[in-house]
Amino acid sequence: MREPQQILEQILESRGIAADEQFLHPDFTRDVAEPEAIPGVIESAERLAAAIASGERITLFGDYDADGIPGVAVLWKALQPLGATVTALIPYRRDGYGLTPASIERIVASAPKLVVCIDNGTVSVHEIASLKAQNLDVIVIDHHELHGELAPADILVNPKVHQGDQPEREFCACALAWKVAYALWRLQESRGVLPEGLKSEQLKWNLDLVGFSTVADMVPLLGENRVLAQYGLQVLAKTRTLGLRALALTAGVELPEVNETSIGFRLAPRLNAAARVQDEERDGKHVGLQLLMTDDLTEASNLADHLEQANQKRQAQLQQAQKEAEEQALEQGDALVLVVAARHWESGIIGLVAGRLVERFHRPAFVCAEEAGQWKGSVRTPTGVDAVALMESVSSLLLRFGGHQGAGGLTLADGVTPEQLGEPLRVWSAEQGYTLEQFRIWTRPRIDLELQLGEVTMPLADALRTLAPFGIGFPEVRFSAQVLIESAKRIGSTGAHLQVVLREGAAVVRGVYFSAPEHLTPAALVGQFVDIIFRISVNDFGGTRRAEVQLDELLLKA
Repeated sequence: MREPQQILEQILESRGIAADEQFLHPDFTRDVAEPEAIPGVIESAERLAAAIASGERITLFGDYDADGIPGVAVLWKALQPLGATVTALIPYRRDGYGLTPASIERIVASAPKLVVCIDNGTVSVHEIASLKAQNLDVIVIDHHELHGELAPADILVNPKVHQGDQPEREFCACALAWKVAYALWRLQESRGVLPEGLKSEQLKWNLDLVGFSTVADMVPLLGENRVLAQYGLQVLAKTRTLGLRALALTAGVELPEVNETSIGFRLAPRLNAAARVQDEERDGKHVGLQLLMTDDLTEASNLADHLEQANQKRQAQLQQAQKEAEEQALEQGDALVLVVAARHWESGIIGLVAGRLVERFHRPAFVCAEEAGQWKGSVRTPTGVDAVALMESVSSLLLRFGGHQGAGGLTLADGVTPEQLGEPLRVWSAEQGYTLEQFRIWTRPRIDLELQLGEVTMPLADALRTLAPFGIGFPEVRFSAQVLIESAKRIGSTGAHLQVVLREGAAVVRGVYFSAPEHLTPAALVGQFVDIIFRISVNDFGGTRRAEVQLDELLLKA
């Protein structure tokens, strides 16, 4: 039997990561690069400082998701104490993503001299040109891929466009906004104009929002992002942001125990929920943004309750849309790319539907819904398939599109229907040499090591948590084993889950397989030797902590 530390070292070696001090014990000062390493950050800080000094109005404009909303809140929280005249805006989903005519109208109505776009704007060529035509200066803080022409912003902060001396390029927009804020406070500090009682180091309290967005927006949790997420989780555990405290309370999350899972599955979905069901406005304010900015405990509680109700509505809509989308997908057989659509689906949930189609059918998925008379779409792809390149292959059919490596959004051109996307997408995918088998390989859980059941212990479970946070680029650790099914039974209100007792020699471990395939019946399993892929979980029911396994795959031996 191997010791837990030996197993950890073998896991990291299998991932090509050195089990060194920097990875296992990150240090903020040592491992987070200076803000000026990213092109545009210092210039942005200087322009914001000039705006504050001259009393210019500043408008912050973000995206309506769990990166754009915290990104605006982070910069707003940094500007307010400096005496800035600042307005924070998040578009309503009915207005469309990014700098749409409706959003530009709201920005102009706020009468700014300086506009800061956060989590959008890199390719908003005509929209930013229209703002500049009205004698407005524009800073873009964004992390989306460049496709087509670069927007004519006065200053651009986007490591995917201008790499600079910064080795990282996959930051979320909130992290970039925080770097601009930190650079601004240090600049004011160096000039001796930082208000009395303030120090730039105090901005580390805003890392709760940076950690939240880094996890929620699914950027790779390696390198500096891993450090930002880890420190962000530490700050979130004792957050001073009243809205996050209220949100955690309604979600049933104990903040001292908060981790990447509770952000990804409990907190972020609630912050996103109001936009997904187009119920973001309350008393003339954007619910999610106001939640993160308020210093009133009663207001924070009321806003969190609003988001909880929106989340329940989102869950009901998602369940129905998912069922209908899967039925359409099954009709498409072995198509290399799935394209499904329905006019009545809520456009705010189609990204979630697309992600679940990829999980079930192991191939790229386009999901479209009608919004304000236009077809809107979300695309999700398996690892190894560039969503932006996939959309570019049908760009002649699109009015606009954008996104990241594995996810994106689009609007179809007038007169184009979702069905027209299917054939060209599949032809292009075939030309790239993609196959269904390749997609299946890319979407299968990655196995780190083969493990003996006797090694499934609490010391190993505790050791594995030292590798957290897990997420994109650094997934949860998975093991494989060959075991005997000693007992099995279906559990859950509909019998969707499978509870098993596994044996290997003298070692016996309990396990659960959530949403297990229907053909895996207790009668077919008991007494059989099987191959399993699993994660180690901890069951603390009854006050006793016990290491168990959570199955991802179970294969009967031929």
